[in-house]
Amino acid sequence: MRACSACRRRTPGKRHPPRRSPLQEPRTQTSCATSALAPLDTPQDGTHIYIIHFTYGNDFSEKGAFTPGKIGAWHFDKRDYMAYYPPSDFPQPPKGCNNTAVRRLISSIGEAARSLPDWDSKTAKVEVTDA
Repeated sequence: MRACSACRRRTPGKRHPPRRSPLQEPRTQTSCATSALAPLDTPQDGTHIYIIHFTYGNDFSEKGAFTPGKIGAWHFDKRDYMAYYPPSDFPQPPKGCNNTAVRRLISSIGEAARSLPDWDSKTAKVEVTDA
């Protein structure tokens, strides 16, 4: 029997559940996880998360519901920022979003951006036009 390196439980030949496709419903975090796959993991308490694996886009409706596979009212995806930096004051997801991994990801990016010199000089200049 091998012990899980995260929670020290003995797991007789069993592996942790596989990750789910981004188009499936988000899974809840197992007790042995020390990392979160934002936005698919929905940790109940993010204090024990040490790594946030940012692979998929984060999309939520205006009410905070996760909208996998389609662009939501609130959207953050690293692919949108391949040519420039995201703004240092990127807003948090809507109030109905209770995914602590996504909230921690956005706050960590903002914290890092505010501590680096000249970050805002490398962000995109967005022009608002009337349609």
